[in-house]
Amino acid sequence: MVLLGVAIALALGIFLLAVRANTPQGTANLRVSIQHGLRAAQVSLWVDDRLAYQGRITGAVRKRFGLIPGAVQGSFSHTVRVPAGTHAVKLQVSAPSDGYDEARTIDGQFPPNGNAELLARVRHGEVELSWQGIGAPSSDPGPAWYLKYGTSLLMTVAGSIVSAITAFLIRELPNLARRGDAANKA
Repeated sequence: MVLLGVAIALALGIFLLAVRANTPQGTANLRVSIQHGLRAAQVSLWVDDRLAYQGRITGAVRKRFGLIPGAVQGSFSHTVRVPAGTHAVKLQVSAPSDGYDEARTIDGQFPPNGNAELLARVRHGEVELSWQGIGAPSSDPGPAWYLKYGTSLLMTVAGSIVSAITAFLIRELPNLARRGDAANKA
């Protein structure tokens, strides 16, 4: 029975190591670039329903041909760190003075140590979100080849151990039950 406990503990430990090796670790850079036509607005950025950034954006009236007043235009850019993996990114733009409050959500995949740029076009009545690119990792090349294949090997070994334990129990359980019955009769 002690051997069985050691084998189960070993299989569980190998399984947990393999799962940990396959989960995304690290963070990525998310750059949010906003083009808008608002004089002033409040911007909120959430990653998986957690507030990642909150700030103020402003725009100015652009003159046409240097003399004729045109439309309000502004741009804004900010970079935040996000956990690696797949996340829902929500951008909310609120300009109470202009009667504007819109929010949109987009899903994105963030590689460890990678870069992504989210472009937002804010116009009256809508917010358009689009990915401009999700770059390759910037500094860490990722796990070495032996870690990738080592995980598969560990999972194979763990599966073999669990299979051997199961076969042993199926074969020996009736014998253990008979021994118990014989000891109870004596």
